[in-house]
Amino acid sequence: MRWLLVAGLLASSAAAEPIPPKYDVAAFGRLPMIEDAEISPDGTAIAAKLVVDGQQQFAVIPLAAGTKAAITGLGSISLDRFRWVNNDRVIASISSTDKIEGTMIRVSRLLSLGRTASAPLKLDWQPGAQNGSNVIWAPRDGSASILLATRTTIYTNFDGYWPRVDLVNAATGKVKTIQRSKEGIQEWYADHRGNVRMGFGYNSDTNRGYLIYRPATDILFKVIDRAAYSKDQDLISPVLFLDEPNKLTLRVITKADQAITNMILLKVDSPKPYFPTRNMISGKRFCQLMGRPLQG
Repeated sequence: MRWLLVAGLLASSAAAEPIPPKYDVAAFGRLPMIEDAEISPDGTAIAAKLVVDGQQQFAVIPLAAGTKAAITGLGSISLDRFRWVNNDRVIASISSTDKIEGTMIRVSRLLSLGRTASAPLKLDWQPGAQNGSNVIWAPRDGSASILLATRTTIYTNFDGYWPRVDLVNAATGKVKTIQRSKEGIQEWYADHRGNVRMGFGYNSDTNRGYLIYRPATDILFKVIDRAAYSKDQDLISPVLFLDEPNKLTLRVITKADQAITNMILLKVDSPKPYFPTRNMISGKRFCQLMGRPLQG
């Protein structure tokens, strides 16, 4: 009798288990409702991609009760990436296929969005440029100005092909050029204080690359390394600007000693790199070096 009662209880509990819902295959192809959420520096708002009625939108969502989200429709424009500049502004890199000088190419631009539902600001848009969203530095002190490396044309025989560096206010849209373009220089790099300190150059006629560097903005650039790509040479690879203006931190891999975590120091004022031994970089010092990234 007891066994019959236990068996009956087990049968009834098994029958009461809910049947798992059936999902349509199309459900797995739908866009997520919210994606790539990033919290503001002060922790009071979230910026994220949204999908509303199958359309991608961008939203800045305050976390305080009773406040409304600022939502911006994107239409056919692709939102590639975004980041907070300070507690009030978000910069977003967007891209689309546009016609420039009669040619259809993929172009990118930069927008600035705030916490309110106001129209986004177009930051330093150049009609003839292809890559208009190359941010090389952003502040960490709550200010709104960023450094943007921008071009004005896609044609190499025009002066505007080589990028210049503009100081752009993400709150007002005001632009000031702080580093003029230099022929051959394709990429600019700034330190953690927003000073343009280094540039990568390439000469297509000789198939050679080179790096220019300066320890401060009131000192002229000078070439610190060259490489002949036809001879399989490589440029040095700086990864950090140090507080010491005449030094860079480089990344290398050597068969003799990889325990140094591939870091060496270069005295820019000397003709040859300076390689410290393993014991010359303590754990504390290495963490300090790693805390100062090359791009600010």
